Amino acid sequence: MAIWEELLEVSTLAPNLKAVTELCLEIASKKDLHDAIRTKALIRIATLAQLNEESMIEDELDVPILQTIFLVMTEVDGEEEDKDNEYDQVKSYKPCIVAAQTLHKLALHLPPDKVITPLLQWADLVFKGSDTRAKQAGYTALAVVVEGCAEHIRTEYMATFVQVICSGVKHPQAHVRNAALYAIEKFAQYLQPDIDKYANDILPTLLEYFSATVNSLANGKKVPRSVERVFDTLEMFCDTMGAKLNPFVPALMEHLFIALNPTYPFLVKELALSAIGATANAVGKAMVPYFGCIMEHLKIYLSGQLPEEEMPLQIQALDTLEEIASTIGEETFRPFADEYLKFTINLVQSKDDPNLRISAYAVFTSLARVMKEDTAAALPVIIPLLMKTVESNEGVTAATNDDDDESTLFPAGDLLDDDEDVSPMDYYEDDDESEDDDESEDDDESDGAGCTVENVYLEEKKEACFALRELALQARGPFISYVDQCSGPVYNLVDCGQCCYVNHNCNNHDVIYSAALSALTQFTICIGKQSYGEQACLAALSILIPKLSEAIQTDWRFEVVREALDCLTELLEELKGLVIKSKDHLDTVCMSMRMVFYKLTACQMMERAEEGDEEENDVEGFDSEACVDLLDYAGGVLAAFGSAMTPQRFAPYFVEMLPAIVHRAREHCTIAEKSFSASVLSVCMEPMDAVLEPLVPLLYTTFTNLMRDSDSEVRCHSVYGLGRLVLHGRESLFPYFPFILQLLSDALSQETNPRALDNICTAFTRMIIVNISAVPMDQVFPIVMSHLPLREAFPQNCSVLKCFLFLISNGHPLFASHLPQVMNVVLTMATQQELEAKQKPMINELMGHIASGFPDLYNGWESGLPAEVQQKWKEVLA
Repeated sequence: MAIWEELLEVSTLAPNLKAVTELCLEIASKKDLHDAIRTKALIRIATLAQLNEESMIEDELDVPILQTIFLVMTEVDGEEEDKDNEYDQVKSYKPCIVAAQTLHKLALHLPPDKVITPLLQWADLVFKGSDTRAKQAGYTALAVVVEGCAEHIRTEYMATFVQVICSGVKHPQAHVRNAALYAIEKFAQYLQPDIDKYANDILPTLLEYFSATVNSLANGKKVPRSVERVFDTLEMFCDTMGAKLNPFVPALMEHLFIALNPTYPFLVKELALSAIGATANAVGKAMVPYFGCIMEHLKIYLSGQLPEEEMPLQIQALDTLEEIASTIGEETFRPFADEYLKFTINLVQSKDDPNLRISAYAVFTSLARVMKEDTAAALPVIIPLLMKTVESNEGVTAATNDDDDESTLFPAGDLLDDDEDVSPMDYYEDDDESEDDDESEDDDESDGAGCTVENVYLEEKKEACFALRELALQARGPFISYVDQCSGPVYNLVDCGQCCYVNHNCNNHDVIYSAALSALTQFTICIGKQSYGEQACLAALSILIPKLSEAIQTDWRFEVVREALDCLTELLEELKGLVIKSKDHLDTVCMSMRMVFYKLTACQMMERAEEGDEEENDVEGFDSEACVDLLDYAGGVLAAFGSAMTPQRFAPYFVEMLPAIVHRAREHCTIAEKSFSASVLSVCMEPMDAVLEPLVPLLYTTFTNLMRDSDSEVRCHSVYGLGRLVLHGRESLFPYFPFILQLLSDALSQETNPRALDNICTAFTRMIIVNISAVPMDQVFPIVMSHLPLREAFPQNCSVLKCFLFLISNGHPLFASHLPQVMNVVLTMATQQELEAKQKPMINELMGHIASGFPDLYNGWESGLPAEVQQKWKEVLA
């Protein structure tokens, strides 16, 4: 086996692939051999499949390999067959576990049908049979193949597999139940969002299992290990379902409140609190009916001192508090904010624990959004706590290259407890990831001297920076006196993060770097928002903008570059022309955008080098997902840059960037590229207002071509852009009106995407506002009204309201005949949709016109509303 390891990547192995593979299979299947030899044979099979996928299929080795793996997965030691806790850390090298890992590797590298077809043939017999160990292996197999075969399962087998694994959760044997729960967890992880369609099957099954588990606790039984898996899966559904979770909330909360029984083990209460937070994140204000009860439970854990072993429960209570404060709504949470802020401060002052501080700082962040300038009274206490973390050297140690820990294939992170419900895959770990991590650690150590920072302290510093940022944003006036105190130490974190990065001496250094940049950005905005702050702000910008540009141009981490671009956008949006008042700053911002658009930044160049593309200017080539994401951020900078100056001044900069944007709208470009192109061009129409005429032919062609794309997101962005082009191009678009009207009418009859339909409607409203005489109102307006209210694009209600105001101000007769429908549309906007602050005065103005011009109609309509709707309506008009 050791010789084969040396030969694996040697071409001489290829002619002997079949013989080598068959020998590995024979070794793996022999129970009388030592486990270490058998597991090594299984690992070699996975590697051979990865290196020689096509040859393996040509030699028809895929089916024998899978049959052997399935057989090994069903094994269990005879002397341990009746034991529930059959796998300890030493036994995590058992062939049955490594077989499952090998199956996972094969699913990643072989064509999905080559894995799923043999799996179905074997699993069909397994699930119909009575061998519980085989059933356990069957569910484990479904779990480990889902990542590699997700699309195949999604399109061909989803309903069948969901039915099978839900039945497995109800199996009387613990090890079978746990394997089925593992399968549900992996389905929830890798088959989003399609798995949400089966929530009616999966969630009741999980809740039924959870209820039975909680009832068993009342009878004195131990906590089964699988309960964590149930909670993990529930939280995955919460993360993806959003408001679709609402129908399940009453049953879910009933079970979670029961789990908070004071007599139950603290682990169960910790998991229940975590699930409550995840549910709040999903459904937001739908949690209001449960808010009082939740806060009473949190008060128990936050207002007193818990035993040291129950500190995780206190930390989780803080996490849940942060999620509730962020989602329940300011008006609901504000009466509780002061009290729970005091609880949080007391915990930080009384407990010296970095994990607790991480959670507490996140609470400070969420409470700042609720309390805003009312946090002023607490700032003298909060700021020193945060700055102590920012300036602390705790967790920082000198780095050496003396450590030479041997890596293991199976990390010792998931040690067995005494629970009854154990699956072999509790020890499952992807060895590729382990090896990559080990290599990364070796690389870090190889550079010798420097500093390393434990990840928990990095995380603590990151959360402290986020809290400082939010306090600067929400409590600007009171916070201004702390800016000097905070700026220097936070800037030092930027240098520290960059130093660690350059020297490869600490992992996850980007979390500090990005958080510190974000905090410094908000400090600068805080200064600039003061009436006397221009000179001080310019001084701060002279330090910050070069640092942001340096990160954008030279940092190899995509996430850091994204953060730096986002900071530039925020500066430009908030401080406008002050950011580019200095020519140096203007040139620096332009250079940063140019380098991203033309793929000349360090991170983009490195990616191209890894792909073997050494061309100096590769704007013609396809962009990776990470690169397109970066382009989106640069597009945000471009739009904010344009809004910070006059259209005449912005025009040459926009024209310079335009080729790089339009090139990504070509027919053969990826969906992500075309979506980027349409969205960036759309948001740049307003900054180019009144100077668009020379570019109209190019922009019109680009938008209209993209409107015919097969992808709904591309169509959505492009029709939105066309409407914006009409609005801001004005007279230069008049010759195109007949073609645009026909194009929009055709799109309206064919489109099914709700957001794209909304954007088509608002494009019509913009045409009416710009040149009503060129729009056949008797045909267009009734069609527009038939597609209102908007379904998803609620910010576009501004365009609808402007159109209504334009028509009623000009006394258009067609508008008067549609008034009852218009009032119902506006009522839906105001009471059932997300209403933006700028939309409320527009609604007030419109309804004022209607009430004064058509009093009988308006009064009759309003008096006919149900009492609760009338109350909401009056609150909007107040």
